[in-house]
Amino acid sequence: MRNPGNASHTPVRPIHALHVLEATAGGTMRFMENIADATEGINVVCGFAYGTSRADSRLEPFLKRIRERGWETFPIDMRREINLLKDFASLQQLRRVLRTFSPDIIHCHSSKAGALGRAAAMLQATSPLRIYSPHALAVPLGDKYLAIEKLLSRHTERFIAVSESERKQILDFSLAESPRVDVIYPSIDFEHFKPASREEARRVLGLGDNPTVVSIGRLTAQKDPDSFVAIMKRLHARRPDVRGIWVGSGEDEKRFHEKVAAAGLSDVISTVSWLHDVRTHIAAADVFLSTSRFESFGYVTAEALAMHLPAVASDVTGTRDIMRDELQEWLFKPGDYDRAADLLFRLIDDGELAAKVGQLGRQLMMRCFSTERMRDSLIKVYTSVLSTARRKSPFPSLGTVAANAEFVRNRRPQDDVAA
Repeated sequence: MRNPGNASHTPVRPIHALHVLEATAGGTMRFMENIADATEGINVVCGFAYGTSRADSRLEPFLKRIRERGWETFPIDMRREINLLKDFASLQQLRRVLRTFSPDIIHCHSSKAGALGRAAAMLQATSPLRIYSPHALAVPLGDKYLAIEKLLSRHTERFIAVSESERKQILDFSLAESPRVDVIYPSIDFEHFKPASREEARRVLGLGDNPTVVSIGRLTAQKDPDSFVAIMKRLHARRPDVRGIWVGSGEDEKRFHEKVAAAGLSDVISTVSWLHDVRTHIAAADVFLSTSRFESFGYVTAEALAMHLPAVASDVTGTRDIMRDELQEWLFKPGDYDRAADLLFRLIDDGELAAKVGQLGRQLMMRCFSTERMRDSLIKVYTSVLSTARRKSPFPSLGTVAANAEFVRNRRPQDDVAA
């Protein structure tokens, strides 16, 4: 392919993008899966530097899939906790990857990879352009995290939030001016997360006819399982036949069981260890409940809605971008257990209303979170970062960022049914 605006007919060079991720589990890993789908069919050379200490069962299949698509992969011993010696070793490993892969763009995901990746890029003789997706800022954890983020923000060409409310949070903490913060919404696989028979799901799980509320997530402070117990206690007082299921494990599992017992709900609330495929539990439920204190996006809420399951959720960063338009009615302020229980009661008590909310939810998810929309957003941001860098540079090329590097669409794979 030739560049018609260049007299020397310089061939178009595909962008080389290196993604860096420490937390290869949960929503951040899901976002990487989305990126792999969104970049399929685009002439972009991708690399993936990843941590292994927090990997779940999805990592190996994901690595196999992206290698088959031509991605280069680089295991890095990155750890969540701060340890100066280990972090320095990880930094040196990343610097070697940068020399080997020579990316135009380094796209860092979440706080630890965001710190190490941007620091490694800063130390290179010729630095790639640095993009950072926080996937929920660590700033609320303490002043030291805000100080680190402010320092590194000076060495970040662009921030990418995964929701409009996360974008606002980045701006509110003064980490960047508005033009340097973009939003790329994740995508949902609507063929995978499609409506399924509740009766069949309940038969498979051995559930009875009791109205059932399901929550899915790690048993950690972020997901706030204590609120789940408090809400279910209030709902059970009004509907003694209701049952609750929490799907997921975590460091607060023992404490969660103690809370359930103390509330007298041992026969009401049950737990299921973490499952890779949660669709059967979603299909079996009457309502999905999210009690998270914060999210960067909130995949499970969107997936539940995609399966026609009505959702009640805490009004927090990320989740409110999913529960938009008419769905805002089903949000509650964190800590407002009475309102949450009332919303659940209304949906359980009125089957027609629940079906209407579920149908509306799938329609909204399909309109807002398709692979095609994510692909277009990603291309727009990457090309904008390159164009801005070229305008600011007095040189014909930007070191590793070739002046004629750009996205080229070779072919467009068939998207999910939302496209």
